[in-house]
Amino acid sequence: MEQGLKQTSGDIMGWEIAKNEVHHGTFKRWCFFCNTADKAFGDVFFLNDCYSQDDFYEAWGKVNESLDPRTLSEDDLWQAILRMKAYFGEDMEEYQ
Repeated sequence: MEQGLKQTSGDIMGWEIAKNEVHHGTFKRWCFFCNTADKAFGDVFFLNDCYSQDDFYEAWGKVNESLDPRTLSEDDLWQAILRMKAYFGEDMEEYQ
């Protein structure tokens, strides 16, 4: 599992992703979060065809060329998430 550090307000934070499944696993919500301060960063998003954190990290490295989400602006992070949605075959019509 890929983890890292992000500098925010003088504190150093480690990060990872979290997944929440609803409606018996039909919908999967994801978010990036600080695992040392228990604070999320970036948008909460659905990625319904990605089934595990390991799959997410593997796809992130392929699709986003190993971009570090900690260093991205909110807009750039959202664009990276959209690339993930496309990679996993999510319906992109509402985002165009």
